[in-house]
Amino acid sequence: MADLNVSLILRLVDRATAPARAVMRMVDRMGDNAAVEAFFKTIKAELIWRRSWETRRQAETAIFQYINGFYNLRRRHSALGGKSPLAFKRQVA
Repeated sequence: MADLNVSLILRLVDRATAPARAVMRMVDRMGDNAAVEAFFKTIKAELIWRRSWETRRQAETAIFQYINGFYNLRRRHSALGGKSPLAFKRQVA
């Protein structure tokens, strides 16, 4: 079976992140969407361009795991002083 093409993967990422982008639009209507653009650049560089999947379900699972299991918890964020959200929570608790 052929690997899923990049455009399909990017559409899956777009669908998976739609709620976050909607919130960003509500919060920052007058400014730019730099945070969302930075996220898309990161997920493309760290996941999409490094892997390929044979099925849509595999791609959806990988995107979900990346966002909820790595990006939101363990990845270091510049807005948190280079700390992961878990480390930041421990520090302020």
